[in-house]
Amino acid sequence: MTRPDNPYVIIGGGVSGMTAALILSKFGYPVTLVEKRQRLGATLRGFSRQGTNFDTGLHYVGALQPDGALTRYFRYLGMPDLPFADYNAGGFDRIRFIEAGREIRLPLGKDATIDYLSDIFPEDKGFVAAFYNEIEELYNSSTFLNFNGDVRDAVNAECRQESLAARLNRGTRNPILRAVLSIYSLLYGVSPQETPYIQHARVAGSYFDGVKSIAGGGKVLAAAFEKLLDKAGVTCLRDSEAVSIAFDNAGRAAGLVLREERYIPARGLLFTAHPGLLPAMLPAGAVKPAFSHRLASLEDTISSHTLFCSCQSVIPIVQGSNLYVCLGNDIERAFLPGCSPADGPFYISRGISGKLGAPVYQEGLMFSAPGSYNQYARWHGSRTGQRPPAYEDFKAERLEAVRGVLLRHCPELKDTQALDGGTPLTNRDYLGSPGGGLYGTKHSLKQFSPLPATRVPNLWMAGQSVIAPGVLGAVISAFVACGCILGMDRLQKELQCL
Repeated sequence: MTRPDNPYVIIGGGVSGMTAALILSKFGYPVTLVEKRQRLGATLRGFSRQGTNFDTGLHYVGALQPDGALTRYFRYLGMPDLPFADYNAGGFDRIRFIEAGREIRLPLGKDATIDYLSDIFPEDKGFVAAFYNEIEELYNSSTFLNFNGDVRDAVNAECRQESLAARLNRGTRNPILRAVLSIYSLLYGVSPQETPYIQHARVAGSYFDGVKSIAGGGKVLAAAFEKLLDKAGVTCLRDSEAVSIAFDNAGRAAGLVLREERYIPARGLLFTAHPGLLPAMLPAGAVKPAFSHRLASLEDTISSHTLFCSCQSVIPIVQGSNLYVCLGNDIERAFLPGCSPADGPFYISRGISGKLGAPVYQEGLMFSAPGSYNQYARWHGSRTGQRPPAYEDFKAERLEAVRGVLLRHCPELKDTQALDGGTPLTNRDYLGSPGGGLYGTKHSLKQFSPLPATRVPNLWMAGQSVIAPGVLGAVISAFVACGCILGMDRLQKELQCL
């Protein structure tokens, strides 16, 4: 039987897990956070190679203006003031179209963006304004972002929406403009054909005013979370892998078994890892086969090939800007199962740079290109650091092709030196995503995303695959899951006061 003083046990020490732990502890509940890696927020922290740091888990984040949704969520958690870095107001995103021979620079702010795009696409001026006003309206009306309304209705709303591609096709015939307006599909990993329009609005709308990066990268945010967890008295079990969830005689989730055969009795459990990993943790017969099958068959978001490069000088094109490179104007090609990484589109972002004036200045850059896990299926049984030579050869060939294309079309990158690289298999191992997806499972019109409240008593879910992707989506999912536990009205009222 579950005792009143048993903790809530949270599986996964990423953004969702750490957020949920802080919320539950605020209400006086004991909390145990279980993370299989040696450090919490492992994806957020990134990694280093030869003195160059790479911010793999946090590139740029929206909704961070003074009254922005993420700012208010962080304020509720007690997050200290973070050292934010601003982007170039005149072009925080640069999109280079090779075939068309043009580059488009998106400015900060909705009105500035409408004016800019209306000038270069005068025949679509009316549509541009209508599209961005719709995005703003959908974003501001979201229960997850304004803290009003019924959460269940908000979860179901995307199922009634048309796709992003359908909305764009109704508005314009210009393929370049359609590509510009759908470029952020690369940041949540679902094709415009499958993306619910409202889901796109939740991402794109967050960039209107509050887009920033964190000076020092995601490891600064991870460290801030750790300090809050320590202050809150949350028990954090690092390097502890969850093996199975135990049930009581009434069919309720009642505890967690760890790899080292340690058992933790629980008041309730919150699972924040990839949903496809949950069925293997449930005892035979504990849930209906349909539930396990649905989770196991969820499709992952796009995967990637990534080159991690360094340069001993400042590269102006990526100072305060992200660079997208499109060989043609079809964003959909990135999501095709047989896509070649050398065909793009590509996303170039900075890592965490060294300091100017230091003995050796190292600028860290990440070159990302599409990736399909199916192309690596033959090495499914291998693990990072133990790959066969055939895999290494295949990986090197693909990454070199990406580098060759980018240097040909972006000569500004010619002085970069490749230090390491990753493939969909790398993503699978480091992100804990069975299909190598960058952002968990798809929020798609073709499948239902997992809900925070499961049909298993005392078992809830959170993470990028629930509600929305990214840091903001992960935080929101934790709030919604905790709302299912504590009472959603209770949490919403507190957030409204911030």
